[in-house]
Amino acid sequence: MKNYTIVLLLTLTSLPVLSQVANFTAINVGTGKSISLSDFKSSPGVVVIFTSSGADCPYDQYYLSRLQKIARDFESKLPVLFVNPHLADSEDAMKSSASKFGEYYLSDKEQAVMQALKATKSPETFVLKNSGGNFSIFYHGAIDDNAQVASDVHENYLADAISALLAGQTPKSKEVRPVGCIIRRK
Repeated sequence: MKNYTIVLLLTLTSLPVLSQVANFTAINVGTGKSISLSDFKSSPGVVVIFTSSGADCPYDQYYLSRLQKIARDFESKLPVLFVNPHLADSEDAMKSSASKFGEYYLSDKEQAVMQALKATKSPETFVLKNSGGNFSIFYHGAIDDNAQVASDVHENYLADAISALLAGQTPKSKEVRPVGCIIRRK
């Protein structure tokens, strides 16, 4: 009986738990308007990608074209939010690079989005699943398995997770350690 209890506890603690995400608000760099997670309650989910506008983090530059492709591939199905929580990036630098990031490039100078999702790196990604207007983390982590050489990628974690969400399936991986630069906190 004791072994059965231990196996049961290990099984229950290893089951994936979808973490609820509190509503957050940030400023859209391109339009100057506030964008909240609750604005997307009719979408099946939301993709949140933490990134910077400049060359401060080489990983952001390595991944830029791949992230732009993901945004183009999925933007008609669910919103892709690029969030800049970097305190060193000026508003002018963000505005001049806003066109790189599509419709939703958000300034998170107060780091509310970063704190809501407990993000620590740039780039770091989250796929949020919408269940009746409540969002939970469906996938968190790396974009793929090769930060520096796009042609050597074998696992597309982020794109696979988005596809799984849209198909009503479970992603192959719920969490993969993100690779990138540490985001400095206020």
